[in-house]
Amino acid sequence: LSKLFTGSLGTIGVIAEANFRLHPIRETARTVFLEVDDYEQLPDVAQELTHSSFSQFVLDALEMRWEGERGVIAALFEGIEPSVEAQSSRAVEILGSHGETSVLDENDGEEFWEHFARRPWAAGDVGLKIGAPPADLTAVLDSVVGAAGRAGVEVSISGHAGTGVTFAGLSGGEDALVDVVEEVREIRLRRGGSVVVQEAPLAVKERLDVWGSGGDYLGLTRRVKEKFDPGYTMNPGRFLGGI
Repeated sequence: LSKLFTGSLGTIGVIAEANFRLHPIRETARTVFLEVDDYEQLPDVAQELTHSSFSQFVLDALEMRWEGERGVIAALFEGIEPSVEAQSSRAVEILGSHGETSVLDENDGEEFWEHFARRPWAAGDVGLKIGAPPADLTAVLDSVVGAAGRAGVEVSISGHAGTGVTFAGLSGGEDALVDVVEEVREIRLRRGGSVVVQEAPLAVKERLDVWGSGGDYLGLTRRVKEKFDPGYTMNPGRFLGGI
């Protein structure tokens, strides 16, 4: 139930009590990042990092803008000084084989992550959240960049390379934006992924199903809804399939 509840926008249930596991405040942090001029490098670097022997890290493929042909992949290391030093040094070795790397201390790193935490779209753009296995990152980027290029739409991308979540910002005409979303969704659904429209002008939203197909998940979620909230009292119509 907890997995179903996550992200269901309050349509499945209400959190009445929560327990949290606390960890010590980090002693230090360091950010290692690599700039690339080809988005196809990002999946290769991400896979190399995620299959390394790091014990604790956050890894993101970040802010690749198609029009500028610029990409960044960054790793954040937190913990005690000896561990952070060892892991960041190892990351420099790995990333260094792909190009020139940069290392930021805790203070500069905070500003860096604040910037890249922002979604890659502005007011009036279409913002997509694309879910796929991390190993499919190349295919995800190919589908988004390819569809946008064919439609004459500008695209900006950021994402969590270690978890397979990618965010895409699309800027262009209404018809072209709808075409890109539908093409990317069709490609991703064939491979077992998902595409959710998180942000869009009203005129575009009215022409799209913002959630897309729920597959087997929709049926299961609907049965849970009927079981625990048959009167559709909690946030009705807000979630996938009108739940």
